[in-house]
Amino acid sequence: MSGFIAMVWDKERVIQRIYGCVDRYGGVNPQQYSQVESVLQKLDSAEVFEILYTVLTNVNRPATRFADQEFAGRLLLALQPPCTLEPTQAIQNLLECYNLSIEEVPWYFARQYGKSIVLEILEKLKTEVVCGQQQQSIETWKWWLQG
Repeated sequence: MSGFIAMVWDKERVIQRIYGCVDRYGGVNPQQYSQVESVLQKLDSAEVFEILYTVLTNVNRPATRFADQEFAGRLLLALQPPCTLEPTQAIQNLLECYNLSIEEVPWYFARQYGKSIVLEILEKLKTEVVCGQQQQSIETWKWWLQG
């Protein structure tokens, strides 16, 4: 491999790669997805979670939020990096910006903590959140997990 220089993949570069894939292909392109997955498999699992969670909670790309979350959600479920945040806080932060069609995110948390624990967290949050989007997200997560 003469002349090949290994690319250094840091958190910001991977996030920008995900956004670039979504912007270019309008969603999950299988080849691009596989390339990003391969990069993530070489990184520290805590960093992988942070990268994917950052994409999932980014509210600054409303036009591509569904595609961003679909891309990151699939990777999160496939790679199963341990959640580096307290689960209630991690879920609550997601509820404000969660696209209701992304079933991979609730399933990721169910695999990390168990379905019953996630459902308990959602019931607790249901009494604490006031935003309609959060309430709708809670009901959708429950539907995905109980359906």
